Amino acid sequence: MATVVNVYEAKSHFSELLGRAEAGEDIVIARHGRPIVQLVAVASRRPDRVLGQAAGRLWIADDFDDPLPDEEAAWFDASIEPARGCCWTLMLLSGHWWHPHGSVKPALRQ
Repeated sequence: MATVVNVYEAKSHFSELLGRAEAGEDIVIARHGRPIVQLVAVASRRPDRVLGQAAGRLWIADDFDDPLPDEEAAWFDASIEPARGCCWTLMLLSGHWWHPHGSVKPALRQ
């Protein structure tokens, strides 16, 4: 059964009523004895995180933090040419710029 309080009492004890509603109690605010508002807690937007849910499903290779081979490290050392217009993608693959419509051109290196 819901707890019914009048508007004056609700204004005077609003913080307390919020706490009771958060705890799951049904609170109804009435004006002149007629219910006008029901005070209810909002459901949590996301469930609490539980640590260890992915245990045993993920792995990291033993060589994860080893230095990259020279060929792959060169990809990150290349000077990056700014994108032209709206189509050229800032994706550098094996020393070439890739275009979404299929064309490829060599990247400029200094």
